[in-house]
Amino acid sequence: MKKETTIYNSAYTTLLVVAIVLSTAISFAATRYVSPDGRNVPPYISWSTAAHSIQDAITAASGGDTVLISNGVYVLTTSINVNKAVTLTSLNGYQTVLIDGNNATLCLDLNAAGAVIDGVTVTNGNGSSGGGILMKQDTTLQNSFITRNRSTSGGGVYLDGGGMVNNCTIFQNFSSGSGAGVYIANDGVVTNSLLKNNIAKTHGGGVYFKAGGEVIHSSLQGNVTTNDGGAANFNNGGLLLYCTVFNNVGDKGAALNIFKGTVRNCLIYNNVGGVSGAAYLKSGALIQSSTIVNNRAVNGTDGLLFSGGGTVENTILYNNGSNNWEIDGGGISMTYSCTIPDPGGTANITNEPQFVNLSIDDYHLKEISPLIDAGINQPWMAGAKDLDGAPRIWNGTVDIGVYELASPGFIDITTTPFWVTYDVTDAFVAGTNNANIVGTLVVSNAANGVTVTFPAITPWSTPTIPLAIGDNSIYVKGTNEFGVVSFDVVVIARGGYGTGTPYLDITTTPTFVTYDVKQLSVAGTNNLHVIGGMVVSNITTGASADFDSALGWVTPALSLDIGLNEIVVTGTNLVNQSTSDSVIITRGGVGTGEPFVDITNEPAFVTYDILEFLVAGTNNMHVVGGMTASNMANGATANFD
Repeated sequence: MKKETTIYNSAYTTLLVVAIVLSTAISFAATRYVSPDGRNVPPYISWSTAAHSIQDAITAASGGDTVLISNGVYVLTTSINVNKAVTLTSLNGYQTVLIDGNNATLCLDLNAAGAVIDGVTVTNGNGSSGGGILMKQDTTLQNSFITRNRSTSGGGVYLDGGGMVNNCTIFQNFSSGSGAGVYIANDGVVTNSLLKNNIAKTHGGGVYFKAGGEVIHSSLQGNVTTNDGGAANFNNGGLLLYCTVFNNVGDKGAALNIFKGTVRNCLIYNNVGGVSGAAYLKSGALIQSSTIVNNRAVNGTDGLLFSGGGTVENTILYNNGSNNWEIDGGGISMTYSCTIPDPGGTANITNEPQFVNLSIDDYHLKEISPLIDAGINQPWMAGAKDLDGAPRIWNGTVDIGVYELASPGFIDITTTPFWVTYDVTDAFVAGTNNANIVGTLVVSNAANGVTVTFPAITPWSTPTIPLAIGDNSIYVKGTNEFGVVSFDVVVIARGGYGTGTPYLDITTTPTFVTYDVKQLSVAGTNNLHVIGGMVVSNITTGASADFDSALGWVTPALSLDIGLNEIVVTGTNLVNQSTSDSVIITRGGVGTGEPFVDITNEPAFVTYDILEFLVAGTNNMHVVGGMTASNMANGATANFD
């Protein structure tokens, strides 16, 4: 028993010692608070004691801590030095926290592995390597808005030796050198981000790859450089993957200028350059499984200009102005691609790609496309996706271009285009879809933006959707299991004012007029659909007159017959649908006019002896029945016929 007791006590003692050691070794992460309304009392561990300065909160923090920033504009005199593995995050999102470099300093210098910036706006930064943010080592920038910063290199963000930019908008930054949006020195990744309207004076308006790095699942649009690579410039390596690149401007490659870099699964369209519209390719340039269309050059090659080399595989290079590709020194390698003229490589196709709809930049392939299953499978494709997220290989062989026709959906609106009058304020369309469309369908009207969902049960009739005046492009869209959108469209034209049901109202009420009234006008109103001339007519006499329509009107006067006169007013709309109203005007006959009596005797003098006197005279036909003569002097009267 003693031995057992000793063993028990020894074990208990050991456990106690271990617990004490562990408890002293564990350090719990803290939150440091930043707010303009705080009392600025270190170590800033509550809102009431929050720091006024982000830098002060970082200084008070330890690695692993969170610096939580409340709403406000934080104007800097020196850059914020993030030299610890802390997380700087806004309380209410990037719209509420603005870090302002006052056009005088770099805003944020991230130089500690594990440091994170989350949900801020960075603006008015000014530096040499990075205007908004300088990122080193294993640092992260996410959910943020980087705008109107400037530098020699990397106006918005400069990645030096690593770093991750995720889900950010990098907008309207400037570089007097290269990489106005992002400058990647030798490593680093940008993903799920928008690089838009950045301007570089020399290279890479959107991004500059100095010696590696990756931009993935991002959109590069509207970026500008006066020299090379409006969207992206590859100096010595780099990867552009699953990106859309459009509306960029540059001289040698409005979209891309590539030396030893790779572009894969990208859509490159509507870029405008000087020497080359889509891309300027040099030695080591590689483009794979991409679609390059509708690019233009002012005084050079609309599509790809090969200058010293370049390889293109599984790519559509079509509809680029007057020349899809040209060579300016060096060789060319283009295989399993679609372009004209034929570049002479292996298995190239010169037929039309058969895009779904060029006019709206839908570069998916129709099922009749000759590019389906016409590419060559490559090792990197195993498990890879296309730009939509569908399997990169479907049905055994890869398609040419950025999109794979995988489990293709089909939607057909069977309703044909039709016209309706103004009175028809909504409509529905009918159609079918194939079994690859899953979930719900969406019907939308491009004219007014209204959308309504309904089940994908074929055949179908959509819910009614409001119509605007004019052309209404009614889209029905659905997706397959990979989220690839299929759609069909029909135009329903709704007429404007003047096509609806016309209506007029004679406001003059039925009226009796005397014989003397030989002509009469009537008044009334009509709605907006009574257009052009109107007609007033007297059914009794056959008389009629034209007059202009108005919301309120009075007709020309028409002659009246004795007795009942049916006055009718008629108007029409633009589609000749008529409307009318009528009123009865009764004109009295003889005896209803103004009566007239004339004593033809001249004034006379008679002597005292003349006790009675007769007068003579006439009357008009409106004096009917008996008449009365009276002497006003003595009140005597006499009736006569």
